Amino acid sequence: MSTVYSVAWLGDGHSRGTRITNIDEEVLDAFREFATANGLNFKKANAPNGIEYVITGPAWRNFQFSQSEKHKRIFDDFREIALSLGFSMTKKREIKTCVYKGETKYCPAFRGLLTGSGARLAQIPVRIPRKKFLFPDRKTRRDLLSFKLVPVVEPEQEGA
Repeated sequence: MSTVYSVAWLGDGHSRGTRITNIDEEVLDAFREFATANGLNFKKANAPNGIEYVITGPAWRNFQFSQSEKHKRIFDDFREIALSLGFSMTKKREIKTCVYKGETKYCPAFRGLLTGSGARLAQIPVRIPRKKFLFPDRKTRRDLLSFKLVPVVEPEQEGA
């Protein structure tokens, strides 16, 4: 399996089996072609209760990508791929609320923030235009991060 399919599997894979949970036609068409070429079955299915659960893959568009995962092994695998590609990714353990059989519980989860250079992100090939990195030459806008103090001079009042 190529790297593109492996990354898509990590980003859109189902935690309970060999399924892809994605609604993007480009991704579904690519996996349909891959399945046909390799003699695999590819069919559309919904969850037993009729609700489609969608997990979207990495959203690179605004250089904002935060991964949250309750399974430590999946998070560590994703982080390892990101680090091997030359990116930096933080790892933080936090407590999230989960609903299990109608009961609210507190579950551990892992959150990471992925960062890297804009030029590197712009080189990542994507099939879905909305996931393409938008600002490859992004510069820090200093005017938004600082301010200047300007003395205010009160106007002279007539007759004072």
